[in-house]
Order: sequence, then C-alpha cells, then structure tokens
Amino acid sequence: MARLTDDEVRSVVEARVRSALGSTEADVVSDRESALDAYYGRPMGNEIDGRAQVVTRDLMDVIEWRMPSLMRIFASSNAVQFDPVGPEDTDLAKQETEYVRHVLWKKNPGFMLIYEWLKDGLQQKVGYVKYWWQEEEKLVYDEYTGLSEDQLLLTLQELSSQGDVDVIGSEQDDQGLWSVKLRLKKKYGCVKIEGSPPEEIIIDAGCRGSVKNARFVGHWRNNVKRSDLIEMGYDRDRVEKLVSYSLSSAQQGQLARDTVSESQVTIDDGDWASEELTLLECYTYLDEDDDGIAELRRLLLAGNDTLEDEEAPEIQWESWTPYPVPHRHIGLSEFDRMEDLQRINTALARGVLDNVYFTMNQRVVYDKNTVDTQSLGINRPGGHVANDGPPGISVVPMPVNAMAGQILQVISYFNDTLEKRTGIGRNAMGVDADILAQTTKGAYMDAKASANQMTEAIARIFSETGLASLYSSLHRLLMRHQDFSARIKLGADWVEVNPTEWQERANLTVSVGLGNASKDEIRQNLGLMAQAQEKAAQVPGLIQPKNVYSLFRRMQTELGLENEDFITDPTSSEFDKATEGDAQPDPYIAGEKLKAESRMREKQIDAQIKAAELAQERDLAITKMEVESGVDLAKAGIGAEVALARGAQQARGRGGADPREPAPTGSVQ
Repeated sequence: MARLTDDEVRSVVEARVRSALGSTEADVVSDRESALDAYYGRPMGNEIDGRAQVVTRDLMDVIEWRMPSLMRIFASSNAVQFDPVGPEDTDLAKQETEYVRHVLWKKNPGFMLIYEWLKDGLQQKVGYVKYWWQEEEKLVYDEYTGLSEDQLLLTLQELSSQGDVDVIGSEQDDQGLWSVKLRLKKKYGCVKIEGSPPEEIIIDAGCRGSVKNARFVGHWRNNVKRSDLIEMGYDRDRVEKLVSYSLSSAQQGQLARDTVSESQVTIDDGDWASEELTLLECYTYLDEDDDGIAELRRLLLAGNDTLEDEEAPEIQWESWTPYPVPHRHIGLSEFDRMEDLQRINTALARGVLDNVYFTMNQRVVYDKNTVDTQSLGINRPGGHVANDGPPGISVVPMPVNAMAGQILQVISYFNDTLEKRTGIGRNAMGVDADILAQTTKGAYMDAKASANQMTEAIARIFSETGLASLYSSLHRLLMRHQDFSARIKLGADWVEVNPTEWQERANLTVSVGLGNASKDEIRQNLGLMAQAQEKAAQVPGLIQPKNVYSLFRRMQTELGLENEDFITDPTSSEFDKATEGDAQPDPYIAGEKLKAESRMREKQIDAQIKAAELAQERDLAITKMEVESGVDLAKAGIGAEVALARGAQQARGRGGADPREPAPTGSVQ
C-alpha cells in the first residue's frame, strides 16, 4: 500500500470522531448537561403553575464545601516528589521536583489550574488539562547614549546573540559619540498549561484509565481567530479559505455551562481578522507511511484543510476522575452519586412551601349568590368582602393540615443520608456550637476526621492519577525542549537548574490522602519530636547540629514559612565562619579518649610488674641451684641463657647495666 493521502487521513479521523465518547449521540453529553443544570439549580421540567418551583442546590453545596479542603491540601504542600535513584541523586531529585512545581505554580496560573481541574472532575465525571511547549517572541525597547564606534559595534553584536535587533533611531554628536534607540526581538520557549472544558474533549470509547491510553483523543478548539493563525505562521491566502470544522457537542456543553448566556452572544462586526473558527486538534494512531506500525500523530484540522500533521512523542493531556470505574476512562461525578437525593429534597422542599402557603392563605368555599366574588378575589391584608347573607355560612375556609413539621423530619432524614453518602455535613462545614456543647473536643475531632475520609480519598486519587502524571509529563517536556539554565530559590538558597542534565524519573512519591496525618496532627507531632530531641541532647554526641536543623526546617515547612531564613544550615560556609575558633571538643568524645588512655597506661604498668616478678623468680631459682651444687653454672658452660641470667643478677646487685640490654651507640662492651 502507498502512503496515506490527506483525504484518507481526514476520513479516518472523521470516522473516529463520530464513534468517540463526547460526540452528540453519547450519553455522557446529556449527563454533563444535567449535572450543570442541577449545580445551578435550574428548573427540572416538572414545575406546576401556582405552586412552589424551588430547586435545592445540594450538588453545589457538596462540591463547594469539598473544594476548600482539596485546595488547602494541594496549594500548601508538596503533594508529589520525584524519588532519587541513589544516595548521590537525592539533591538533584529535590531540585527537579521544585523546578517542576515552580513551572506549574509560578510560571503558570497553578492555583486556578488545579481549582478548575478538580471542579471539572467533581462536576463532569472527568477533568482535563493540556500542556505544551510554546515558542514566544518578546519585544524589548532600549536606548543607549555616549557610545563610541567600537562600543556601538560591541553592543549590537552582544544584543544580536540574544535575538533580532532593529535600530529605530540614531544620532551622533559633535564628539563622534552615538545615541541609539534599539528594538530587540527575543525568542524564548516556555511550558504552557491550561484546563480543557470536558465538553470540548472527545475520546475513543475503548479507552481504559488515563487519557494517555486513548487510541484517539480530540479537542474542539473554539474561538480561534484568523489573525491568530496568521501570527502562528500560516499563509494569509490559506487562512482566508478556511472554514470551521463541523461542531459536535462542544456548543451544547458551552450553553449548559453558561450562567448569563455568554455563548449565545455572537457579533459580526465585519472585521475579517477577528472572525472566529472552530478547529479540531487531535492525537491518534495512524500508519501514514505504510511501514506496518501505527505511530502517534498530532493533527490540527479545519473544515476543509489539514493545518498540521506531525508525529508526537505522547498525548499532551492529563485527566482524572474522582470516583474511578475499573477498566473505564470515564468514572462517576458527585452528581451521579447524589442526583436522586437532590430530586427528593427538591420535592420535599416544594411540599413544605406549598403547605405553608396554603396554611397562611387558605382556600375558601363560598356562596356565589350572596358573596361579592370580585372583592373576594382581591386578597390583601385588611381587605373587605361584600356579602348579603350570614358570613359564617356564606364563606367557609377549607381545612389544611399543617404538614411542615412532619416533612421537615423527612428532609432531615434525607440530609443525613446525603451526609453519609458524600461525607459533607456539619462536621465538614466547621465547628457546630450545639455539637461542641454535647461532646468533648477529642470526640468531635474524631467525628470530623471520619467525615473527611472521603475527601482525603478523592485527594489521593487526584494525586496518584492526575497530579503525579502531570509532574512526570512536565518533567519529560522540559527535558525535551528547555536547553537553557534557570535559577530558582530552593528553601533559603538559590540554585541553578538545567533540564538537559536531568535523567528519566520513573518513580514518584505521593504524600497526601489516606494514611497521612492532618496538618494539626503533624504540627503536634513535630512539637513532641522537638521535646524528645531536647531530652536526647543531654546524652553527649547523640544530637548533632544537622539533626536540629532538619527538624527546624520541617517545622517551617508545615507552618508555611519554608522560604524564611530563620536558621542557618550547619553545612554552609556562614555556619563555619560563625563557629570558627569557637568550636569546643565534644565532652563525651574527650572523656572517652581519656578513659582509653588511662586503660592503656594501666595495661603497660601491669605488664612491667609481671615481667619484673618473672625475672625475680628466675634469678632466685638459679641462685638456689648454684648453692645446692656449689658450681658456677655460667662458668661451667651450662648455657648462654643461664649465664646471661646470672650476669643480669650480678649487674643488678652492683647497680650496673643489664648485659642483656643493647649498648648505647659509640660504647664498647
């Protein structure tokens, strides 16, 4: 087979678009619209004229109370960290973690990205974010004065190495010095991250788990101006001929998301450059070159043209779902778990209101022959009704049973059911005075911790499936594209980070969610650790400056003050200078050294005493033998050893030197 033509590629893509989840026919589209309607409390379609039409917003309450806890977890902690591959890699792994975090939270609007990503998942089953490397240009205007010819040339050469330089104004004075105005066009690359509305994403129905496992994933890029395409480098004649790719579910989802009909406002001002198009950006596996292997390709399609078609290293989206369904990409949302309860609470609330309305403004039975129906129909306080007969007979109120109290008990039951199902209730919403009056602080904190377990589970799922994968993807993206160094503040120090020196990171540690203590518990435990460390310091040598520094830094981090210079690193040069000349030997080590020296001297003395005793016993034995035999053993040639022993005895008797000792240098024996 030959290489696929452009028309054949478009045909394959269009077939996959029609069969993808998120297309107009898919159930997920109507589910998302229903979830947004329930979130905003829109009419349910079963309202009756003249009766209560209120819609409870249980879904909004659950999501909005869930969000602060989740954002507190991710906005104030290092939720994900790269694992080192060895002891020598610890510092580099920490630097890489901090730089990726810096790119997410500082170089991009990290807080709102995480906020929208979390809320999309809770509302719409799945939340998506998109990331890419973007080359940008920046115009810098500068002015130089008093430059000689050589200085001007050097300045222009230096600036030319940074980008394109244009001289937009110049002037030379009487002394030959130049004043110039320059425009420098700098090119630089950076990581871009943005949330993708779920209604704009279509994905193949066979996808399992993360969006990165999809065979096809597409994004309806709405509101792309023709001028934007020209700025991206496309030829104007080509852009003029483009038409929008046919709309799918994206516009329906936009309308459901609107709160003030933003998507319904269309303006045709006649400005060709501002005209907006809808394009399809997609990743799919295709064997375009007919080598038998389907490669991942990225395509950008208009309705009548293929703007981009290139091989891609990976699908540059990330996804998460709060309640994963095994072996499926799309999980459950908060709406799926509580839709029935919101409908029940809405019906009960309407019933209470109707009952109260009827009790306050009862219907009446009247005699139309004696009562003035016109004045009876005017219902206002202090109003009069004309009647020709006895009032007690002509007008009789219809009895209404006051059911509000009984219905409120039923509402309370379903609210308890909602609390058990979602974990969002009074304990999760803050301190309740009535609860605290009836329980101890410990019991209340235990109940609150139990209520937060579901939120912690959602946080763990988001960290494991969404945030950790995003960190890994950003790490790979920086390694592929960033070929320059950057400086970031790591704790109290500034460090140089160069992604070209990084290595692949396969493992990450997630430090939020189930199995981890709360902030208050961590701070209390650190306080106990500080007390234990203070007691342990009484044992000489057990606590070193580095131990105190590590605990202090951890306490700073938990208090959100990790960037403050409250303490000096004992391994830094500043610490060495401050302690130079003041360092005292460790008393414990000094004491142990003295003890060892004392034991050594005792052993030497014992050895000397023992040797003297043995020599004395030997001399006595020789003397005894000579007395008993009457023979001088040395002269009789008994043996050199005996003679030497005898000579030593005689020498000691005369106070002379031991003949067994070597003679001093220069002496004669």
